[in-house]
Amino acid sequence: MGPVGVLVCVLCCIVVGAQPSERKGCGRPVIQNGRVESLYVVGRLKSIRYLCNGGYIADKKGPKSEYGTAKCTENGYDPKPRCLAPCSLSEEDMDANGIAMALHRVWLTSPIKHGDTASFRCKEGYEISDSKLLDSTCSDGVLTYPNCTKPDGCGPPPEVSHGETVEDPNKFYEHGAAVTYKCQQSYTLEGKKQISCRNGQWDDPPVCKGPCSLSEEEMEANGLRLDYPLWWRSSPVKHENIVSFSCVQRYDISDSSLLRVRCNDGVVMYPKCMKLESCGPPPEVPLGETVQGQLESYGHGSVMTYRCPQYYTLEGKQNVTCRNGTWDEPPACREPCKVTCKDLDEKNITWIWPFPIKRHVLHGEFILFHCLEGYETSKKDLLMVQCQQGRMAIPNCTEQEEKTCGKPVIQNGRVDTWFWVDRPIDGNANYRCNEGYIPVNKERRSEYGTAKCTENGWDPKPRCLAPCSLSEEDMDANGIAMSRFLRWLTSPIKHGDNAIFSCKKGYEISDSKMLYSKCSDGVLTYPKCTKPDGCGPPPEVSHGETVEDPNKFYEHGAAVTYKCQQSYTLEGKKQISCRNGQWDDPPVCKGPCSLSEEEMEANGLRIDDPLWRSSPVKHKNIVSFSCVQTYDISDSSLLRVRCNDGVVMYPKCIKQESCGPPPEVPLGETVQGQLESYGHGSVMTYRCLQYYTLEGKQNVTCRNGTWDEPPACREPCKVTCKEMEENKINWIRLFPFKRHVPHGDFMLFYCVEGYDISNKTLLMVQCQQGRMAIPKCTEQDPHAEGTPQWSDFWQMFKPPK
Repeated sequence: MGPVGVLVCVLCCIVVGAQPSERKGCGRPVIQNGRVESLYVVGRLKSIRYLCNGGYIADKKGPKSEYGTAKCTENGYDPKPRCLAPCSLSEEDMDANGIAMALHRVWLTSPIKHGDTASFRCKEGYEISDSKLLDSTCSDGVLTYPNCTKPDGCGPPPEVSHGETVEDPNKFYEHGAAVTYKCQQSYTLEGKKQISCRNGQWDDPPVCKGPCSLSEEEMEANGLRLDYPLWWRSSPVKHENIVSFSCVQRYDISDSSLLRVRCNDGVVMYPKCMKLESCGPPPEVPLGETVQGQLESYGHGSVMTYRCPQYYTLEGKQNVTCRNGTWDEPPACREPCKVTCKDLDEKNITWIWPFPIKRHVLHGEFILFHCLEGYETSKKDLLMVQCQQGRMAIPNCTEQEEKTCGKPVIQNGRVDTWFWVDRPIDGNANYRCNEGYIPVNKERRSEYGTAKCTENGWDPKPRCLAPCSLSEEDMDANGIAMSRFLRWLTSPIKHGDNAIFSCKKGYEISDSKMLYSKCSDGVLTYPKCTKPDGCGPPPEVSHGETVEDPNKFYEHGAAVTYKCQQSYTLEGKKQISCRNGQWDDPPVCKGPCSLSEEEMEANGLRIDDPLWRSSPVKHKNIVSFSCVQTYDISDSSLLRVRCNDGVVMYPKCIKQESCGPPPEVPLGETVQGQLESYGHGSVMTYRCLQYYTLEGKQNVTCRNGTWDEPPACREPCKVTCKEMEENKINWIRLFPFKRHVPHGDFMLFYCVEGYDISNKTLLMVQCQQGRMAIPKCTEQDPHAEGTPQWSDFWQMFKPPK
């Protein structure tokens, strides 16, 4: 086959493959309890609309349409057209489950459409565990009835030890019946005094706690007596009451709070008082005596006072006490010290303080002495002496020797005199130093140094401080030279003067203050300048580069500048330098953020500014989102998100569920018409029938699938002329008479002539949910005082001052 034949075969294959395949169509569906409404064309029909018979509902119909729709697919109609059946109420099933239709649904007639809720109530005498179970939703003709059960009764109430019921006991009690307990005399009831029968079980009964009887034997054994003996002995102590004891004579307890004891169900924990022993004669004190006369025996708590002879010092407590057979530690009498004129003369001292001189120095006192003229002691602190139990170390002063200072030998200096005489104590000597040297303590504008003669020699020791010489070798080794400001300065540098250096070319030092060095007695410390190293190529920056072309080597101090790729943000210093072989820290290029449609859809978000879709968001820029329809977020500030190096933390919007019809209010209705579904945030307004009072919020809102608590319509009260005639009352005509009194309103009545009521406050009556206690006046006693005046009547209702 030639080339032309091959081409013809290929074209034929393309034409044959391009022929349309036979389209698969859907037939007319058979819909039980419904019919097709749309035009039917085989093979071309894309979707159908169908309508269900009365009471039936199309599967997956629109919220505001009665029609159902189905789409023709390769597998048939989707969804399959069908009509969902309503539910019929069965009186037999409701009786079997102990239920009836709720009061506000009594008007509802069967059938109940698919998806609607039937509200039931338990019949009288029946109950259910949860009131929410009384609502049942119709599902394609099937309605599940709630089951209310008749609660069981109880047998006789439980017995309570030392207690009984106030009412006469029965053999059987209905569910909800209650009994009240009481305890025998002197017993205390603890717990709930009234319990109820609940579905065959009684509540936990109370307990009768017994009283406490006090025992004379126990009190005697524990050394106790009662604080209120007549009261406690005549009657038992009730449970939880406190008994106050005290210790009998010659008995005691460590903590007086232990003497107050609480009665606990017939038990008293008696405290223990210990018997107090007596003491013998008080302890003797050497050289001391007691102020009181002594006995052979002393009771607990007895106190004795001690005293010492003249000049003796009492050390310790002057008063000692007998405590349970033992005396406190007694004091001591400390002996005084004696100082005589003979002692002073022998020791070459005199008395300075205290003044006047005392021959008897009390124990513990100090005396300050002083050496006589021409005498001295080696240690001055020995002249302050303390008396210790009759002993005192009197200091000894010896004859004083005259001291002088000889001529000092001064290296690199000399004494400034041609004739020398040794200097006495406090005498001075002047000296001067050789050229370039400085005296150790020379004055500011003098070349001389001065030294003073003391007992320990010359102070300060005369000496000359050496100058410093500069070394070219040492300066070269440290990379320094003399500062250009001091190049005229010639060596030597005097002690205390500063030498100022500078780093040679190509050398550096970390701190320029280190280039100053002070001469100290011939020693000069040279600063160290070093030659800084260069750097290799600058560090690489991810998504960035240097503005200049990179080199392999950079001198110390060289700088490079960085820039980032398009849409990236530079963070840090854009220019860095080479410093002694190390580059400064380079900047960072922070990446942009690309927004994800999938992430936004998953989080229920949309972008406020559509420009973000066409260009990336730079680092640190803020993206503003908003929630899509039917979605919401708790805090709107979370919708502003900052791009952080390519990462966006998407906020989460939560889908807001819609609500069904608003809750029904007995004897009330909504102002707006009702729908089958309400969006989040929808508001419904309620109103009550005439004369009924709306209690609660008038407007309720749909919040994420749940309606707010609805209000209630409170029934008014009715007052008829017949009731007023029967009760011998009339209303105050100052107020307009109303046959229908709204819930919460007050009505003021008065008794007709010849009739009265004992409690006048009963004439002011309030309507409470359709009920009002109408007062009843009785015939007045003819011997009673006359009918009260109107001023007296209004006085009852005046508020107190």
